[in-house]
This record gives sequence, structure tokens and C-alpha cells, in this order.
Amino acid sequence: MTPPSPFFSSPARPGATRRLLLVSPAFPPSTEVGALRWRRLADVLTARGWALDVVAGAAYPWEGRDERQLQTLPPNVRLWTPELRPAWPDRAWKAIKPLLAGLGVRRPPRGTDGASTGAAPGAPRASAPEERHGAASAGATESSARRLVASLARSYRARNNFAAWTEWCDRVERLGVAIAATDRPSVVVSSGPPHMAHEAARRLAARLGVPLVIDLRDPWFADHAEPADMRSRTWRTRTARYEAHACHAASRIVVNTTAAEQLMRARYPALADRVLVVMNGADPEVRRYAGRATRFEILHAGSLYGGRDPRVLFEAVRRFVERERPSPDEVRVTFIGDTRYEGEPLAELASRAGIGAWQESIASLPRDEALRRMGEAAVLVVLPQQWSASIPAKVFEYMQFDAWLLVMGHAGDAMTTLMESAGADVVAASDAEATAQLLARRFRDWKGGRLPTALNADGRYDRAVQAARLVEALEALG
Repeated sequence: MTPPSPFFSSPARPGATRRLLLVSPAFPPSTEVGALRWRRLADVLTARGWALDVVAGAAYPWEGRDERQLQTLPPNVRLWTPELRPAWPDRAWKAIKPLLAGLGVRRPPRGTDGASTGAAPGAPRASAPEERHGAASAGATESSARRLVASLARSYRARNNFAAWTEWCDRVERLGVAIAATDRPSVVVSSGPPHMAHEAARRLAARLGVPLVIDLRDPWFADHAEPADMRSRTWRTRTARYEAHACHAASRIVVNTTAAEQLMRARYPALADRVLVVMNGADPEVRRYAGRATRFEILHAGSLYGGRDPRVLFEAVRRFVERERPSPDEVRVTFIGDTRYEGEPLAELASRAGIGAWQESIASLPRDEALRRMGEAAVLVVLPQQWSASIPAKVFEYMQFDAWLLVMGHAGDAMTTLMESAGADVVAASDAEATAQLLARRFRDWKGGRLPTALNADGRYDRAVQAARLVEALEALG
């Protein structure tokens, strides 16, 4: 069986003695931070005699791509990118939607709550007790109906989501078998999110009879990881089942924080000895982007999702600006990677907070330009997140720069614990006053020439140290 030609192949180099088949939607040319983990691990693996066959290509539609990244991949890497296709109901709707529009079919008018409404403005209000009771009952019934419809819609979206990913898993399994027919892997590895990569890898490893390693960059089955638009029993039941199947099939369950390690060992006590912590780590080459700007820039890099609310920061900046009286040319609050939070433009949120003239948001930048902007910032911000067991990969990039790290977190979560031990400025996620005082102190330090040094200046958080642990585990299996 001959596999289809890869989307990309780096130059072959003789001497590879082991082969790894990786299923990871987050991989170059995706520019998402999650893609960096296995991009960097590929360097370590190929240097130690591994060849990599990578199945990616199911990136979310909003993710950026940078084809130039492919030219930086090490030797002996091949990449296939099977597309994630919508489930058949979504494909059918997309096909008939233009026809229905041509026939004049339109959605009913909607009220502000998203439900259809026929109430006329200024309608008389019920006055008698029985009338008020009847109105309340009708309102409760209507509200219950809306909740039921919303619940069914979330369940429907969850079913479509799993249907699309199951079809992708089928195609990945067939592709992997074809690849293995000529180049059999020593081990199959998966990395997620998206976590259905683990299901595809589980099937493939079982089919080939080789060890499976799953890499959970974020929690899979957890309340805070449940997508809001698919929150339903369908999502929870299927996610729990898929996670359990993958964990029991895996020879190693890799997580990237000690908090995630504790979570997985508690959930699967019989598999506790399979759980391995491999943090993301910092990449030394990022240091070349370090610099100094001529203004006090407070910068956040990355998407605003998973609880990363900028409004407390905006309120803190307002208080800081009122006290220190810097001009917009002297102080700037910059967001790179997102221009909206929960649908609202950051510019509007900043204006409402009274700091519109001090705020800037940029949808996206090429990676090298984003790193340059990060390297010139005075303060790099980590916003609070829902995932208590996760550490954002960008934190390790922040650690490479001579900047103050402002961490707005929750006590006891993985990110806050790590950053406190590293020497970052940590404040409670909702404490605008403490944040404002901290910004004022760092602004005075900056004006006085008292500048910080990188938290990873001694190299203790380098990725190579973490990568070696994973490579040793893989070599023990393969």
C-alpha cells in the first residue's frame, strides 16, 4: 500500500534508526502557540536519530498559518494534512441555504433574548392577581421552552462536532496504515487539543500493534474545558468515554504541569505510573528578539478565550494613569492576537474604562514580529484563565525577555504557582487596585532606569531539559 504524497517533506538525512508517527493538529504551518511544542520536540528527536511522520491539518478555521515555518523543520520530517470536514448535516445545510434564501425563506424576527417575539410595544400590563399569575406562568413556560431549545441546540452541535472528528479519525487511521506499510513507526504519539487526535492515534496504534503515547497539552474531560456552545450531556458522556479509552490504551500519558499530573492520577489511579510531566519550556533562540522600547508598554500576546478577561486590567490601568499622569505616548496597553473579547471590540472596552487613548489591539502578526514586540515590552501580561491545571506556552516565551511579568491569576492554580516560584509579579485575578499599584511601582522603576532581567536568564526553564524527559520515555518504548 503506497501512502499519498506528503504535504511537505524536509530533506532526508541518513542515520535515522527510529520512526515516530505523530497525530497533532497543532503543528506548523499553524501559528498557534500549541504548535510550538512538537515543533521544538522534533528538533530534539531528529537530533537523536528519530524520523517523524506527522499527521496534522485539522486546525481550527480561525488559526493562522505561516508557510515559512516549514522551511525551519529539521531533517527527516514528513507532513500530511487531512482536512477536517463538517458533519453531513452541516454540509447539507450549507448546500440548501442558498436555495432557501432564493425562495424567500427567512428566520423569524428575534427579540433581544434571541427568541421570536410578537409582543407589541406599550402593551397593557396585567393588574389583577390572577392575571399576574397567568403572565408569570406563561413567562416561565416560555423561558423553560427557550432553555430546552438552547439545550437541544448545544447537544446537536456536540453531536455534529463528534461526527466530523470521527470521520477525520477514520481517514487518519487509513492514512496511518498506508504510511506504516512502507515506514513502520516504533511508536504512535498524539498531541491535543484538539483532543480527538488521541482517538485517531489510539485506533492507529491498535491497528499497527505499536505503543501509544498521548500528550495532553490541556485537560480533556473537565468542566472548565467544556465548550460553551456544546455544553451538554452529549459532550460530557462522549468526552469522558474517549478520554478513558485513550488513557487505558496509552503506554505513557504526558501532561505539562504537576497539577494536571495530580488530576490524571486521581482520575485513573491504576494508571498513575504511566503519567509523565513534560513542561513546555523556553526556547533559547527567542532571546534574540529581546530589546528596549522608548515607552512603557504593557503587552498581552495571544487569544482572549477561556476566561482571559481584559476588563480588570483596563480598570487597573485607568487607576494607574489617573495617579501617575503619563501621556499616551509614554504608556501603551497593547493586545496582539485578538481585537475582541466576547464579541466586543477591545477599543470599546478600553474607552468605557477611560483609557481609549492608551490602548492598542492588533489581530495578528507574523511570529517574528510578535516576538520582537514582546521583546521590547516593559510589562508582559498573563491574564487569568479557566484551566487551573494548565500553563500557557507563551509564559515560557515571556520568561526569555527582560520584562516584568504581570500574572493575574487564581491562588493555587498551576500557572500562578509556577510564576510565583519564578519571581513574577503575581496579583489576584479580580484585584484591580493591587494591579494598579504594581503597575505604578514598575513604571517608576522603569523611569528610574531600574530594569528587570529575564526570569529564565539562568536557563532553568529551557525546553531542552523538559524535552529530554520525553525523548527518554519514547526511547524506552521504541
